Amino acid sequence: MNSRLHLTIMLVSLLTAPILFGAIQVTNGQTNTPILGYPYSAHQAEGTGSSYPGMFYGSNFQLKGAATITSMSCKLYIGYDMSQRNPCDTTYRFAIYRDNNGQIGELIAQTELGTVSKPADNQLPFQIDDFQTLSFASPVSLQAGTYWLTAFVLGPNVMVYDDLTNQTVQWARGSLDSTTFPSTVNSVMYVDNRVVAIYASGQGTASVMPPPTVDASNPGMSTISINCQSEASGRMQVFGVLSLYGTGIPQATVQFTYKSLGESTWHQIGSTTTSSDGSYSVDWSPSSQGSYLVNATYWGGTTSSAVFKAIPVLIAPASGNQTQTVFSVDSNSVVADLAFDSTAAQFSFSVTGQSGTMGYADVCISKSLVADASKIQATIDGNPANYTISSTAESWILHFSYHHSSHNVQFNFKGDASSVPELPPQAWVITLVALFALTTAIALTVLKKGHGLIANQK
Repeated sequence: MNSRLHLTIMLVSLLTAPILFGAIQVTNGQTNTPILGYPYSAHQAEGTGSSYPGMFYGSNFQLKGAATITSMSCKLYIGYDMSQRNPCDTTYRFAIYRDNNGQIGELIAQTELGTVSKPADNQLPFQIDDFQTLSFASPVSLQAGTYWLTAFVLGPNVMVYDDLTNQTVQWARGSLDSTTFPSTVNSVMYVDNRVVAIYASGQGTASVMPPPTVDASNPGMSTISINCQSEASGRMQVFGVLSLYGTGIPQATVQFTYKSLGESTWHQIGSTTTSSDGSYSVDWSPSSQGSYLVNATYWGGTTSSAVFKAIPVLIAPASGNQTQTVFSVDSNSVVADLAFDSTAAQFSFSVTGQSGTMGYADVCISKSLVADASKIQATIDGNPANYTISSTAESWILHFSYHHSSHNVQFNFKGDASSVPELPPQAWVITLVALFALTTAIALTVLKKGHGLIANQK
């Protein structure tokens, strides 16, 4: 299968699959050694709906020798937002079952019960997104054989991560009426070659699944980040990281194009080769300030799929000795209505995504606008939002996540007002086209141009 077809299939998947994408990485720092299961993060998640049913998930794994299991871990998302004002808590529990000819058999043991209480309304939004670990009341002795590692989740919005795999394993889903696992589980749906991000820890014969393997016939899913900043020299720079399962792809060619919002023609920026850690940067010289879309495309390699990403970039005018003010948003949501109000010292935009999935945004803000990123006040729908901060020499990158629906995001820089330049009292606004229209247009251009740059395609 060629790179263009890989890219087209990926675009369709991004538009239609109700999954949550993320980097795969081995989890570290566990109290006990992972013995059995899939101790990696995963590409997707599935969980409870609005009626808060108790959902049951599991996968079967082969234990190569005797082991004593003391705990289990499963990668969960647990969260509350302002729309969830009911008093319902979130509970979860893990269990080990015997295998019965490829299906879930008899219960062996279950862990203690985990509970996350709903925070007070003034503490929302709230989220936990990581492996959660629960202990067994007493050690569980297992002999070599096949076992099912299972998770039960109950709450307003809790999801269990899973992944597609080219290894022989099964994924199961059902519902339970109680937080106590039954001796046998009925009415279960089984799916081949899909695995829950779940594992058992303790001592004994290590039998965890190996990391996902990729080859020319089954390339791994590449991911790419992209941001834009203004350098001290006054030049614009597009930068980011190209990776495969969380590891940078070195010596890969990435191509870049841009267009003004509302324009039908994509213009060439150029191309560059990634560094040993998968990072890249390329200079860009837009003809004027205003609203742009900037696209990065990687055509794939022997073991990595093609990938592209287009982000909105807002370039506001300079003032005095300040460089031009630049904002960009790298997100898995539909991003719209980027605006900077220089009088109020506020940057805002909206995000929209499919309910039941998680969204994220990496917002790049010039240090010439705000000297101390810790003083930036961030809100989602008017409620305080937490974010993490990383930086480059010229910019702050603020990362935050949220439940997908429609949200208004705002950053207030008044906390560091001394460094806010005096710009004309107007809001520079950018509105993106719908995600489907954007991705479809780029996909069509990709198919027409083959391995050439996306350029001058009306």
